[in-house]
Amino acid sequence: YARAWPDRASLNHYLKQHFGPDRLRQWLKQGEDQHALEGMLFSELALMVVDKKLFARHYVRIFNDASALTLFAESRTTLRMFLDDCRLARNEVIARQPLTSAQLMLLNVQYQQIVRPIQRAYAEKRTRVNPASFLLADERELRQFWETARLKDRQAGGDKHEISEGIEPPRKRPPRTPEEREQLISGALWGGVGVMS
Repeated sequence: YARAWPDRASLNHYLKQHFGPDRLRQWLKQGEDQHALEGMLFSELALMVVDKKLFARHYVRIFNDASALTLFAESRTTLRMFLDDCRLARNEVIARQPLTSAQLMLLNVQYQQIVRPIQRAYAEKRTRVNPASFLLADERELRQFWETARLKDRQAGGDKHEISEGIEPPRKRPPRTPEEREQLISGALWGGVGVMS
């Protein structure tokens, strides 16, 4: 995210513009040190990578490796589906449900497909993120991570929604119903009649 938004102010501006001020306030409140990304659900963080425009602008150079993310024709679609599988498995771990051996095997394959291009980009100094460093957590750090994840999950009401294709900015106002449109037109016409007389 650092490449796309070099500081919190630009990130917060982007989030406010594309997700709305209410969601931004919620994330800032739930995040540590008033950091919006810390307050986001896994699916929301994943969306910040797989959104069509953001992926094309910031991440396609990392994930353009022909040997990775090839399940679908588009690497972005494969990444989105893999991350959604991760979301589902994460939800089970948060709920203290054991993962099956098939789920663990699938996660391992998907992890390799996702991480390999990022690790290569790190080695080539195209990103500052070193995926291998995330595997260095000890038992206490790992336990703390999951406890924090469970707390945030409870506060947010769970991460139930599939990772969508793209970010849909909030509507400025809800669309008018046919009755509301008719009332508005009628009021404007009567107002016009009143001005003319």
